Amino acid sequence: MLEKFFIIVLSLNVLDATPSKKVYSGNYCYGDNYTVTLIGTLYCNGHPHNHSRVEVKRCDESGLACYNVFNVPIYDGNFNYTYQLDNIKGVDFSLWTYIHHKCCENQYKILRYEETEYKKLQDDNFKCGLNTKNVKNYGTINLQTTESNYYCYCKKYIVSISGKLQCFGKSLKNKTVDLMLCDRLGKFCQRVDTIEIKRNGNFTYSYDVPNIKKTDSTMKLYIYNECCTSYYETHYQNPLSVDVFKSTMACDNVLNAINFGTIDIKKIQCPQPPYIKVGRK
Repeated sequence: MLEKFFIIVLSLNVLDATPSKKVYSGNYCYGDNYTVTLIGTLYCNGHPHNHSRVEVKRCDESGLACYNVFNVPIYDGNFNYTYQLDNIKGVDFSLWTYIHHKCCENQYKILRYEETEYKKLQDDNFKCGLNTKNVKNYGTINLQTTESNYYCYCKKYIVSISGKLQCFGKSLKNKTVDLMLCDRLGKFCQRVDTIEIKRNGNFTYSYDVPNIKKTDSTMKLYIYNECCTSYYETHYQNPLSVDVFKSTMACDNVLNAINFGTIDIKKIQCPQPPYIKVGRK
């Protein structure tokens, strides 16, 4: 059974390739080793594409049984890697480059799945021997983009939040506020950061927030407090949940900004008097 060789560029998931549909050609090394060098840059919307990796797989003639031979590292979309292979069986081979990527039409978004492109690497005049190199320089590879509001999600959000926390007219201090990233309905949330509250109750937050939800997202504040706690019975949610952005946030290079002014927890959370006293009479 003859074996064939493929150079494969793929993303984080398992490759679903069909090399058996390709046309094979090549020559023989007859037991000698040979060296392969791959050079190139993956670009998406004019920017280096980092969401991929490169590996070499060895396949049989049918293209159904493939095995990993080595991986090629990518740095900022660039790859330049040399590897020595053996050909003890003296078989023919054909080389292909598979590119699995997550390139969206919007440069600030990324695909949930991988698109696949492939390019022929080399099929004849393959040089055998330790002192020779088979070099393929692709230069810049401009990846095909995908236009989809459903399958493409924002990589990160640029956020600026400020305000002041108050309880019964006094500044709320020494408490924590969790910044939560939620789905578009605001029901399923994950903490992305904790905001520090200053001694005067003020807080500010201006950072890029990674989109760990991998979908169109909204944002909430979870305010942990004891504003309504006393010897009286209280009915309130702790943490207090406050919407930051009720609708889905802007992607692109757009700032999502809000200044709450003063957030009076008493007005939002505490029950109206008269309080119901509990415990001993």
